[in-house]
Amino acid sequence: MLSILMLFIKSNLLRGVKTALAAVGQMAFTNYILTSLVCQWLFMWSPWALYGKLTYLQHHLLMSCIWVLNIAASLLWLRSFQFGPLEWVWRSLTYWKLQPMRRYRSSFG
Repeated sequence: MLSILMLFIKSNLLRGVKTALAAVGQMAFTNYILTSLVCQWLFMWSPWALYGKLTYLQHHLLMSCIWVLNIAASLLWLRSFQFGPLEWVWRSLTYWKLQPMRRYRSSFG
């Protein structure tokens, strides 16, 4: 069964899904902090203070909306930049040098 799953994953049947998930993974630190802040705001700090007020289905709908937000933001961001903003900060601190952030497209196609 696992072999069939691996063959399915390696095929190009789900190229769009793999691209979207790869973008979220490339910006994992930024998405983790963004998701934490959004949920903290929604559940604790917002005027609605949703903690303990949502049903099981509502939690899953909210989780799906946050995933769509993460995927959309990651895909849009990575069109122009090489990594997420927090990944850039982390990388720059690691190498003690500001890393190039802009994604430069080749004019050769």
